[in-house]
Amino acid sequence: MNEPDIHFLAEANKKLMKSDINGILDWTFDTFGDDVSMTTAFGYSGLVLLHHVIQKKPEIVLYFIDTGFHFKETLEFAKFLKKEWTLNLKTYKPEMSMRKLKRKLGEKPYETN
Repeated sequence: MNEPDIHFLAEANKKLMKSDINGILDWTFDTFGDDVSMTTAFGYSGLVLLHHVIQKKPEIVLYFIDTGFHFKETLEFAKFLKKEWTLNLKTYKPEMSMRKLKRKLGEKPYETN
């Protein structure tokens, strides 16, 4: 892994500490261009950021990991927002079936380390 450029990080930090959300997003897209993507679990705090992001870059690739343990309402909301906001949403699911996972780790695998 390459070492981060300390001068770049220091300058970015100095500039961004004085910026609002729009300034931070402008800098991000200007600096990293099409390499910027975002993840979401469709929680309320992430939706505020997502709303700002898609105002600036509506085609941004958005990743959602469907663990199989989300509430039904979360999945319905994700489906609704994908259509309503025309999100470029990429959903990923585990390769292991839920049955196999529970057999391996127990009925509540999300409570294991």
